[in-house]
This record gives sequence, C-alpha cells and structure tokens, in this order.
Amino acid sequence: MYFTFFIGTFSQEKWSPTNPVRFIVLNLLITLIKTLGENDVGKVYEHIVNSSFRFNFSLDTSKNQPGDEEFEEWNERLKLLDYSIINLVGDKDFDILDLAEQIDIALQKSLFYKQIQEYENDTQLLFKKFVQKRAEYLWNKTTESTRKQLYLSGVNFDTIENYDSIIEEIFKIIKNIESILKASNIDKNQIILSINELAYKLFSINEFSPTHLPNNYNEILTNWLNGKRYLIDDEIDKTVRFIEHDVSYTLVWALEFLKSRHTICDKTEIEVETFDYISQALEYGLIDKCAISLMQQGIGSRLQAQELTDHLNFIDPKQIIKWISELNIDDIKNQFSAELINSLKKLLIKINPFKKKIRTLLIKEPVIWFVDDPDAYGFSGLKLINTDSETFILSNKTKVIGKFKKIIDIGSVNIEYMYINDDFTIEIQYEYFE
Repeated sequence: MYFTFFIGTFSQEKWSPTNPVRFIVLNLLITLIKTLGENDVGKVYEHIVNSSFRFNFSLDTSKNQPGDEEFEEWNERLKLLDYSIINLVGDKDFDILDLAEQIDIALQKSLFYKQIQEYENDTQLLFKKFVQKRAEYLWNKTTESTRKQLYLSGVNFDTIENYDSIIEEIFKIIKNIESILKASNIDKNQIILSINELAYKLFSINEFSPTHLPNNYNEILTNWLNGKRYLIDDEIDKTVRFIEHDVSYTLVWALEFLKSRHTICDKTEIEVETFDYISQALEYGLIDKCAISLMQQGIGSRLQAQELTDHLNFIDPKQIIKWISELNIDDIKNQFSAELINSLKKLLIKINPFKKKIRTLLIKEPVIWFVDDPDAYGFSGLKLINTDSETFILSNKTKVIGKFKKIIDIGSVNIEYMYINDDFTIEIQYEYFE
C-alpha cells in the first residue's frame, strides 16, 4: 500500500473529542511520512520498528525537514500521545519486556482500537506499532514515579523531570505556610506574601507560565486573596483572565501536581490538608478558613463571605456554620447589606429545604458589549461575575465580553440558563426561594 491517498485524505481530518488519539497518531505519522519522503507503508513501518523514537529531523538535511511551526506541532502532539499512553495503562507498571503485549491488550479495550478498524490491515499495524514504540521509549526514558506523577496530575514530562530545584524551593514555601497556619496567632499577611512567592515560583515553570501576565499581578493576587476587589486598573480582560485562568485554574492544577509528587516520592514533611488549603485560597480568593467554608456552602460572593467573617470574627469554620443554622434573619437585617441578607437566606434554605422555590425570568436585560459580535457567544457557556458593584459577562474562554447596565445579585439566585437575544439583550432564567 502507498500513502498518497492516506495523506491526501486524512490530513483533512479534524480533531474532535471522539477521536483524539487517532488524530494525534495520524498527524504524527503524516509529518514522519512527509519528512522521510517515503510512501511505501512497509518501509515506513520498518523505519518505526528500527527507530529508538529519538527522531531528530535536523540531522538529515537531504529529507523534507519540517518547518519550525510543524516541528512545534510535532512535539506538542508527542506530549499528548505520551499522556494518552500513560492514561491507557493507568498507574500500573510493567517490565519493558512485557510492555508491547500489555499495550496491545490496553489498545484492544480502547476507542482508538475500534476507530482504526476502518483502515487497511497494514495501516492498522502502523498505527499500533507507532504507539507501542513510543510506549517503549517512555518506559526506557522515565521511571515508575515519573509516570505515576503524569498519570495523577496530567502535567508533562518536562515539568516532572526538569524543575527539581524549583520544586524543592516550592515545597519549602508550602512548609512555611503550614507552620504559619499552626501558630497560635495566624499571620494572614505572611500567608499572602508566601502564596505570592509560591505563584512566582510556579509561573517560572514553563507549563504553568501565563501567556499574558499583568504587570501588577502581585497586587491583583494580594487583593484576590484578601477577599477584596481585584480590578485595580483598566485592563479588565487581562486581569479577569489572570484570576479566572492563571490563578483559579492553573495554580490549583499545579498544587494538585505538587501534592501527588509529594505523596508518590514518599515525602511526609507537608500535610495533605496544607496543599488543599492553598488550593482553596487560590480558587475562592480568600485565606480565612471561615470565609472559604462560607463559599463552599454556597454564599456566592467572596466579598460577602469576607464581610461576614470579619464581623463575626470566628476562628473555627464549624462555629460560623452553627451560627447560620441557628440564625433568625429578622434579628440581623439591619446589620448587613441587602445582598448579604439574601445570600444568608439562600444558605438557610439548604438547612430548611421546604420553603417555596420560585422560578423567574429576566427577559431583556440591557448590556454594554465589549465585542463587535456578541451573537457569536450565544451558546458558548456564558458566565457572570460581580466585582466593583458591576456584573460582567465572561465567555467560556474567560474573556470579558460585556457588562450589564445594572448589577445583578447572582449570589442569591441559582441561574439555570442564559442566552443572547436577537437585539443583543440577555435573557436569564433563575431560581430563588421565598
């Protein structure tokens, strides 16, 4: 069989969640075939079988060398294939001599195996051999500990293998935070300084490095952790992305990696609860454990959680939950804002769920749009955030695309759906309780 039809047809195939591994292997094979200048499936198969999988295209200038962009895509796809292989076998470990058989057994149970059945037998063998050879390369190149870290956390091998000194420094910072938390008087300012230092170190690891880091990110992160408003300049889009993606997602993911590495490497210096506490602080934008507990209960607004925590001045999160469970709203309605009172009513519903539920609509809420084509975001999973007494609209990519002309109390309602009308107003259906 020859590859002219293979390349011409399948290079047009698009990635989709239903065939990611086939897409990855297919595109890697196409790059390899083009570079070898070889269309005979048998010879390409032989090249893969005899290869150590250390393909270095730059060594042979007589071949069709991939350009920088294509070579970068090659490396990124190899990383995805590595992760797919490790996920395929799970956290099991095999002797290198048994690996080919174990990979074949795992492939037979996979969607990838079913999908390549549409190809001719020679091409199916090529796909499977490509995956098997990459697995052999991984087993020779990595340790069981490395593979388990990748399986449990999803980071790439570069992060696991090439940042040991930085990771050890990070563990020291986390241990310092643990010591502060165990002190009789917790120094919250010192915790915030330490988490800022932790973020700086994690951002120096390539996989966790932000694409666009705000110049004043330390100040933004400090305000975020203090439960304060964090929009401190006009760069709303960049600031919101930093908090929503780089802090609440990437740094939390990095903490999960560090926790799994700490466990797998049989370290015992740091308690699991310390990793979890830092992750929660980064995710919720609060360092007070009582305020974090309120967010987990569903109070909805970190500013409200911080306001209530500051007022009550409890130390143990159980105290504040007990206080809410025994609360009579009429006794405190003049002590707090209407928004906070509504949020407390919502928390009480969880304890007494037999109150009347009301579903209602905001049909044509006017919006100030920051994009030229708001209709393009109509079905993209819109999200609302309240900050600085305004309600902003985010796309599913955490891009700020607009804001409502009036603030919407999203902390006291349960939003069921939201979409953009033809006249670019927004319709929202939500629930609340009497």
